[in-house]
Amino acid sequence: SLIAFLMSHFITKPILQLSYGAEQIAQGSRGYRIDVKARNDEIGVLGHQFNHMAAAIEDNEKQLKIRGSEMEQRVKDRTADLDASERRYRLLSETSPDMIFVIDRNDQVQYVNSHAAQQFGKTPEEVIGKPRTTLFPPSIADGQSRGLQQVFDSGRPLSSESAITFPGKRLWLDTTLVPIQDESGEVSAVMGVSRNTTERRRAEEALAEQ
Repeated sequence: SLIAFLMSHFITKPILQLSYGAEQIAQGSRGYRIDVKARNDEIGVLGHQFNHMAAAIEDNEKQLKIRGSEMEQRVKDRTADLDASERRYRLLSETSPDMIFVIDRNDQVQYVNSHAAQQFGKTPEEVIGKPRTTLFPPSIADGQSRGLQQVFDSGRPLSSESAITFPGKRLWLDTTLVPIQDESGEVSAVMGVSRNTTERRRAEEALAEQ
């Protein structure tokens, strides 16, 4: 009986405390500690090590929460900055006298500003998502395809001036195509900026005739 009592008091009970402590830590009670008392044997050393481990886990979790909160705030700030930047660029695009558009690798219109959509007698919502080839006659669409493909392949800007037929009119446009790269560095889309040079062309033709 004495041996059983001693084993229960000095071995079994501390081991059960360790087991219970591990269970508490696993369930989220990071502040749980084992009552080691004044023991210098293996059980005591193990208890001290357990408490040290529990304290380290609690401290690490606190640090992770602090870093997580900081990261979350940085993400919020970055998102707010990106939203503000996007609004500024969209405002510049929508108020620009130039025609601005974005074509992806599937040859679909990702973006078009109001001025460009007006040339087709449409709103941007009616143009975005449509295949580019449905907006232009085949002869013009084919010529545009060659320029777009060159930018996709080379990753370099390309400028050209040509006459483009829109519903009810024909305009001379000075167009610059700029590659848009994704995170991997691949050209995923092409942004175009077209400036109407019809009046200048007419003036040059009139001057040549004179």
